[in-house]
Amino acid sequence: MNTISKLIKQVLNNCPYTIAGKKCIRLINGNKNVSKKYLTKTLKYRNGIKTGRNISLVGIFCPFFWYALLTGMNQKIIILNAIHSSIVITIGIIIVIINYSILLYHKRSA
Repeated sequence: MNTISKLIKQVLNNCPYTIAGKKCIRLINGNKNVSKKYLTKTLKYRNGIKTGRNISLVGIFCPFFWYALLTGMNQKIIILNAIHSSIVITIGIIIVIINYSILLYHKRSA
C-alpha cells in the first residue's frame, strides 16, 4: 500500500499541469523565479528545444481530449478539445522552431 501511494504521488508531481500550477502559485506568492545559469548559449537553446517538445507532448497526450474521445462524448466537445490540443501542439512546435533556428544561426556564426 505504501508503494502505491508513493507511485501515485510521483505521477502527480511529474504531471505537467501540476508543475505549471506550482509555478503559478510561486509567482502569485511573490517568490523569485529560479533561473538557471547556462554555461553556453548552445545549452540554453537546446533546453528551449526540449521545452517546446515537452509542450507539444502535453498537447498530444492531453487527458481532457482523450477522455472525451474514449468516453464517446458529444461531437462538439471532442472538437473543442481537439482544437485546444492542436493549439498547444502548435505552440510547442513554434517554440522548437524558434530555438532551433537561433541555435543554427549561433552555430554558423561561431
